[in-house]
Amino acid sequence: MYIKAIIILLTMTGTLNARDTVYYYGVNGKPVDEPGKAIEKITVTRSSASRYRVHHNLITDERPVRIRSERIRINQDGTQNIRYREETVFSKRYVRHTEEVEPGLYRFTEEMSGQIIRTGYTSSPYHLHLEGEVTEYYPGGVIKSVSTYNNNMLVFNRNYYPDGTEYIHDIFYSTDQPATYSFGDEFFRRFVMSRVEEVDLPEMHQRIIIGAVVMENGELSGIRVLEGSIPSVNTFFRETIEMLPGQWEPARLHGETVRSFIQIPFNLSSSRAELRYLHLTKNGQLLFHD
Repeated sequence: MYIKAIIILLTMTGTLNARDTVYYYGVNGKPVDEPGKAIEKITVTRSSASRYRVHHNLITDERPVRIRSERIRINQDGTQNIRYREETVFSKRYVRHTEEVEPGLYRFTEEMSGQIIRTGYTSSPYHLHLEGEVTEYYPGGVIKSVSTYNNNMLVFNRNYYPDGTEYIHDIFYSTDQPATYSFGDEFFRRFVMSRVEEVDLPEMHQRIIIGAVVMENGELSGIRVLEGSIPSVNTFFRETIEMLPGQWEPARLHGETVRSFIQIPFNLSSSRAELRYLHLTKNGQLLFHD
């Protein structure tokens, strides 16, 4: 009886663990088998026949950092209702429709508030492992980007502004060696500080994100405001980045220099109090610390 009880317990434990499926991805979305080679860990948990949880964790030297979590509820017609949260306490919702077009390959369409936000192909219906062409849309239906993936790795893309005009093409978002500012952290901080001291910024609790592309030759191009609700403040920080002297060391992927997209966030809680804590990270992230 004791031996039988042990066998039953082990079988039950194996069944529970089998409901968690773990995927590891390296640079540029490359699937890897060993956790030591990964920069992202995705865990898909089946909690019932119609409910899944998906957790995206960034692998760091200290500990994994949760960057996105999703709760998926599958309707009778196969539609997925997805509630997700990333970098905020507030969750958002969207809907994903999937259709198997051939064994192991699904066509998907994602909608938010009744508008299509992304279409494409995936080999996994619950966590997206991208294959072939994927199209993203701005609100209103204007195409944001058309990208091609091979085994979840970005091959090339075409990108557009919200008005439909062409942006910079063939931009990578994950590279072996990220782009870095040639004059360094301290110069960056002092330059922004000198600009801020010339103007009176309003008291605010505001997050402004400036996006740009570091070209193969190290020049900064395509500078644009990605987030920010006060036009004058958005313009000020965009112009500050446009005026930044010097160049960048371009990103590298598979030993070759490539175009890479960087985001520079300004998290403001007042006009000047936080600026002395300005810090530029190695991957081009400009942060304010309390």
